[in-house]
Amino acid sequence: MVDGDYLGYKGPALTSVDAVELGVFAFSAQDYLTSLDWLNASITKHSDMTYTQTLLIELPTIAVLKALMGLVYLRIGKIDEAKHLYNESKMLDPKSFSLAELEQQLLNPPDVEPVIERELTLSNYSRLCRQRHQQFHQVSLHSE
Repeated sequence: MVDGDYLGYKGPALTSVDAVELGVFAFSAQDYLTSLDWLNASITKHSDMTYTQTLLIELPTIAVLKALMGLVYLRIGKIDEAKHLYNESKMLDPKSFSLAELEQQLLNPPDVEPVIERELTLSNYSRLCRQRHQQFHQVSLHSE
């Protein structure tokens, strides 16, 4: 979907901001593994952009994205991964608000939530991508 294939619909490639929004949406829906996928996609897209481009679109920094990923790892009980991301994030941006939240939760970890299948399927994310880009671009069936 990141490259514009919305499961049968063709549209523009998603931006790093789109991937962050989908990652945050997946996190709020407790779809933690999908959240990690989208946040990783955002980091990959982010690294392909220039510094000026990231400022123009108000993209979260890599430090913020890593702190968000740390929160996801905490939710699924992978505390070592969360601590590792905390340390990486702290080196990049020691004053990040997201970092402070992760630090607080590391001191008092939340209950581990089981990783289970959610009703959110790839088709749900495909629909979100189409809705997001229909506001700005033409999205069409692949057969067209």
